[in-house]
Amino acid sequence: MKRTILRNVCRVMYIAAISVIIAIGCGDNGVQDKSQRVGDFINMFVDVGTPPTDVQYTLTVNVFPPEGGTVLRNPDTDSYKAGTSVSLTAKSNNGYTFLGWSGAINSANPEITITMNGDKTLTANFNDGRPTYDVYFNSNDASGGAPLSVRTISGSAITLPDQGSMERPGYSFAGWTKDKSGTGTLYAPNSSYTVTEGVTLYAKWLPITVTKKYAVAVSSAGTGAAGGGEYVPKDTVTVTAGTPPSGQQFKVWASSVAGVTFAPSANNVTVTFIMPDAAVTVTAVFEPIPADAYAITFNPGNGATVSPASRATDTDGRLASLPTPTKTGYTFIGWFAADTASDTSGTRVIAGATGTVFKANTVIYARWTLTTYTITYALNDGTATANLTSYTIETATFKLNNPTRTGYAFAGWTEANDMTMIDTAVTVAKGSTGNKSYTANWLVVAYTITYNLDGGTVASANPANYTVETATFRLNNPTKTGYTFAGWTGSNGATPQTTVFVANGSAGAKSYTANWTTSVGGSYESVVIGGKTWMAKNLNVQTASGSWCYGNKPDSCAKYGMLYDWATANKVCPTGWHLPSRQEWVDLAKAAGGTGDYGTDGTAGKALKSTSGWYNNGNGTDSLGFSALPGGYRGSDGGFYYAGSSGNWWTATEGSSDNAYRWYMYYDNGIVREGNDNKICGFSVRCVHDR
Repeated sequence: MKRTILRNVCRVMYIAAISVIIAIGCGDNGVQDKSQRVGDFINMFVDVGTPPTDVQYTLTVNVFPPEGGTVLRNPDTDSYKAGTSVSLTAKSNNGYTFLGWSGAINSANPEITITMNGDKTLTANFNDGRPTYDVYFNSNDASGGAPLSVRTISGSAITLPDQGSMERPGYSFAGWTKDKSGTGTLYAPNSSYTVTEGVTLYAKWLPITVTKKYAVAVSSAGTGAAGGGEYVPKDTVTVTAGTPPSGQQFKVWASSVAGVTFAPSANNVTVTFIMPDAAVTVTAVFEPIPADAYAITFNPGNGATVSPASRATDTDGRLASLPTPTKTGYTFIGWFAADTASDTSGTRVIAGATGTVFKANTVIYARWTLTTYTITYALNDGTATANLTSYTIETATFKLNNPTRTGYAFAGWTEANDMTMIDTAVTVAKGSTGNKSYTANWLVVAYTITYNLDGGTVASANPANYTVETATFRLNNPTKTGYTFAGWTGSNGATPQTTVFVANGSAGAKSYTANWTTSVGGSYESVVIGGKTWMAKNLNVQTASGSWCYGNKPDSCAKYGMLYDWATANKVCPTGWHLPSRQEWVDLAKAAGGTGDYGTDGTAGKALKSTSGWYNNGNGTDSLGFSALPGGYRGSDGGFYYAGSSGNWWTATEGSSDNAYRWYMYYDNGIVREGNDNKICGFSVRCVHDR
């Protein structure tokens, strides 16, 4: 009875386990280890023992940059028992914001929990206001999955991943390029890459050559015949017929495969041919030496070879054919009766029915001329001077002059016959032969940019470095309490400039110094648009009444300037400046690209808005340096509205006894419009110079 009950229990367990397996296989995508689910089920019935709990794992937590913030962990220790859940909280320091986690977990949430089932490494990334960019990796037709993307601060250096789990049959991993086709700069795996833009890097794959070999058989009655074996198609195969049998001389080579061509000619004892894409038998054909023939000996000269070394004439004293000798670095001219200079003077020996008639055993001599080889260069936008474009075997040893290219470091030459070998010191030795082709390889150079703000601050940090490939960018101007920014000096020159661009294609380290004047009674940062000199930022002068900071917060004034009612706006501009009229705003809009009678059509707003600070990335190009900011406004009810979404500016032109004209811009379009609003509202002020 007990056996029957036990047997039935086992059957139930078996059926239940099978059911779990089937359920897992049909759609439980949330379980990565299905065998674990089955094991958990079985453990409900069978005591399989308790897994070890004394295994310890290490959790390494990094902070980038180190001064960006701190990480709290709970429990707070460096190592944990297997299965422990650890809570981590990233806290940013003043001036930084949390960017996200990378490493064992990728998350933008500052609070995460990680289970210790192995050694783990995490990095908390913070941002100090500089732009952040994503670097994506594309496996480029490989399997196994590309590395995870990386998000980092502009100007930061990352280490590029290696091949990892990516696999592409028939190819080897070479590194990363910005172009899917693999052209352009090649970035090596595990090398440092400076991030200055959002980019997708593609894996570059090089085809692996699969070699196939075929047999060469040499059929010869001669002694010492050689050259048989296995060869790769297109290999150069050398065969020799050996010493002829007694009373015979070598005549010609024959091949079992059509299209095989022997060099220098089929009449030479030792020849070469290009291996066909099939097995081949080459046969040395011999013939009897005529009894009344003369022995003609071939002297190829120093450093040259010829086969056969001699040949007998026919009964008429003529040679049916002449062998072609070889001499590295030289071109054969012909056979001559005398050993003289390497020219065509003298008596030339001719073979065939109408050729030279010999009447005795004779030695004839080969004559040569130097072979000239070409050298070509692919500089890839670089320049190099005085490199030879041709040479001979007698040319003295010479070294290639390395090229230069603005914004790039020369990585080295690759030669057409070996594209995997990069060398920055290429020498062509005397005695070299063959045409040569060299390609210049480059690495983009990252240049530093330093700033001396002289006590000022920048709301959005300027780039700390750039490359020749970085898109054109404009320097963000600093502010300083009690002072007006007069402009940058340094790499842009000795004259202060309030609008400084670093153009795409620029090169070299740069340094900029902020220059200041006192705000009271001093000069103001300005920009000339349409022949008028406008202040380049909103006025920020507090008055006894009629002026407010947005939300009554001083930080808003530092960011957007003051908001003024219309009466105050008409008298707040400093001496030599005035509140612009409605017509002056019309002229500004048209100068910025606006169309229509009032410039309110077109894209003037896009040109006038600042490049940052507008809601939902509704920024402009700020191509004219006007830097319009979304300061919002103060309503007639005393409330504050739409900072970050809209910018509003008074004109000096009344619409009625209670209203005056204002001009405004919104985040969601690129136009400039005008309105007619109550004079007690609070709007921003841009002053125009009187001249």
